[in-house]
Amino acid sequence: MGDIENFTLHDFRTTMRTHMASKALGVDRFVAERCLNHKIPGMAGVYDRGGYFEERKEALELWAAFLATCENGEKWNVTPIRKAS
Repeated sequence: MGDIENFTLHDFRTTMRTHMASKALGVDRFVAERCLNHKIPGMAGVYDRGGYFEERKEALELWAAFLATCENGEKWNVTPIRKAS
């Protein structure tokens, strides 16, 4: 990866997770964790067994759009995903 020291493939997961939680993308932290197929810790993980496939799909489509925008050198101006009230 050029002049990036100690780069690993796992860094892609770290980058995605960091950006999903950012104000720019606004993906719910729970959904972002599920996008990485992480188990949810504590009592939330015990009682909430949902797959959240639609929410994960929406978050990953948002991530893909963000990457495309970055690649094209455009400004990111999409409204972040917000939890439904």
